Amino acid sequence: SKTGQCPPVAPRPRVVVFAGDHGITVEKISAYPSAVTLSMIETMRMGKAAVTVLARQHAADVEVVNAGAFSKDFDKKPDPPKDVRFYNEPVQLGTKNFLKADAMDKKSCEAAIALGRAAARRAKDEGVGLLAIGELGIGNTTSASAIYCRLLGMSPEEAAGPGTGLNKTGVQHKAAVLGQALARTSVKDPFDVLCAFGGYEVAAMAGAMMEAAPCRIAVLVDGFISTAAALVASRMS
Repeated sequence: SKTGQCPPVAPRPRVVVFAGDHGITVEKISAYPSAVTLSMIETMRMGKAAVTVLARQHAADVEVVNAGAFSKDFDKKPDPPKDVRFYNEPVQLGTKNFLKADAMDKKSCEAAIALGRAAARRAKDEGVGLLAIGELGIGNTTSASAIYCRLLGMSPEEAAGPGTGLNKTGVQHKAAVLGQALARTSVKDPFDVLCAFGGYEVAAMAGAMMEAAPCRIAVLVDGFISTAAALVASRMS
């Protein structure tokens, strides 16, 4: 196991949630606007989200990292509770529309990966033994779907789902957008795929997962976007 122990022992758990926004949302691939991302960050950083309540029940502290939302204007808000730490460190204010161009340039993607690696090293320094790595960001199921298509050979129809609540017509439109975006570039290298279709939060999650291994920290992966980040991390490692 990553911890070097069998069975693995997790002396201290931590939840790290990376947030980012996606330029692809202008193509109407989500039932909700990108402004919801900021509301979700605020709810989470104030300890009022479901994940923070569940973490509290299991004595896990929470870090919320703004890796690339469309805004970083949280400075005037109240301080978060003691069991939640907020890192307002966006690499950029959202990705580009990957239907038209790569979501991230290589330098920015590398910076987001480094942000995630720093979170893992911070966890190691503070005696964390288990990292539950999550995300939030309107549009990131489309980003993850594109990653699955390119790295696993899935079709857009197989990868596209309702996300935050699209109806059948919305899912069909999402698949069509994915097909057009995938036709824009033929990149196959996992880092290039991440640059082309990923998000800052996805890159940060991948960075945290890759750094957790040498830090001997176990990682809990759960969810569509987190698994896409794990796929990238495994291919890059």
